[in-house]
Amino acid sequence: MQEMLKINHPKFIGSNYVLNAANKERKKVYVSLENDVFEVRITFEGFVYGVFSYDESLLQGRMAELARLAKQNDIVLRDEEGYVFEIKKSTLVEYTQQNSYRFYEQIGEELLHIIVYTENDVVELITDTLPMFTMFKKLV
Repeated sequence: MQEMLKINHPKFIGSNYVLNAANKERKKVYVSLENDVFEVRITFEGFVYGVFSYDESLLQGRMAELARLAKQNDIVLRDEEGYVFEIKKSTLVEYTQQNSYRFYEQIGEELLHIIVYTENDVVELITDTLPMFTMFKKLV
């Protein structure tokens, strides 16, 4: 059974963060969230095998599934301690392993399923590294 875990990161100051960008920049992938005052850059410096970004109108059922998983694990989505999570025993990682002929298992690579969840958008990543976080105060 899948399990949602909080990722250790700085507290998100304020509320109502929205997706600003999800981009590949040189050898890094970053996801940027922002509210009226702050921007949070979530950087993956390891190898990112897949990135899937969607808004609430595309995959409402998937967003509801993630909300149920969060509730089962006593996690509040989109609060100062939320927005970024890891899915353990992920069906998406298992699907990836099956469709790569278990290549990553054979070379000893652990694939992580990371979720960035906002009210209107979700970014799902399959990667080999946990993210780093940088928070900026926006210039007005």
